Amino acid sequence: LTHAATLDPVFGVFIGTSIPADLAHIVAGIDVALDGEFLVTSHVTPEPAEIEGEKVVLWQRIVGGGGTITYNMLDSHVLVDPGAVAISPDGDHAFVASPSGTSITAYAIDRVAGTLTELQTVQNNVDGVRGLDGVSALEVSENLVYAIGADDDSAVVFRRGDDGTIAFEQRLLDQAAGVEGLQNGNSLALTPDRQFLYIGSTGEGASAGGIAWFRVDEDAAPVKTIVEHHDVISLDVA
Repeated sequence: LTHAATLDPVFGVFIGTSIPADLAHIVAGIDVALDGEFLVTSHVTPEPAEIEGEKVVLWQRIVGGGGTITYNMLDSHVLVDPGAVAISPDGDHAFVASPSGTSITAYAIDRVAGTLTELQTVQNNVDGVRGLDGVSALEVSENLVYAIGADDDSAVVFRRGDDGTIAFEQRLLDQAAGVEGLQNGNSLALTPDRQFLYIGSTGEGASAGGIAWFRVDEDAAPVKTIVEHHDVISLDVA
């Protein structure tokens, strides 16, 4: 690895090896399109009241004479507590997690106009969505969006439509139906052939963190799990 430059999130230019003096914007998430042309970042502020400083930003790579590279800020959207960022393999959509908002927001990337357009926000405990409390990591394939709910000890799967919107499909919960290794999950990695999903976790207390991996079948329907309980006195459904 050879250090090239550091991106200044305030002014939208490369600034060599210096650190921005203005730390109002703290980079919380970053992802780059597969062709390397576009970059999406998320920025939070030290003060919760400064919501206007919490943004999702679209950048475009500019290659100049002599191979010099700069990044031009094209568009931005305000989002409360933005975190992990994932761009779809085709580069047409970006997904941004909000840990405190327990949500994922989908954006369309117009590569010609250089704009971000908000498409949808899915939120924990709304319209059947479960497992997004403290959502900490995202991964995107051609057909699915994977998320980790750190505070829910969960892995969540959404089906991705051609228009970039997502629909809840499956939730795996730590210590339920034989699933292990999801306590305080913090990271995701999908193999290039989309056959395996790896999840890193920190654990909690005496429970050590580690790496769990799952076989992926993107075309199959979610597996229905039955959890056995004893001596149930009452049952209700929200």
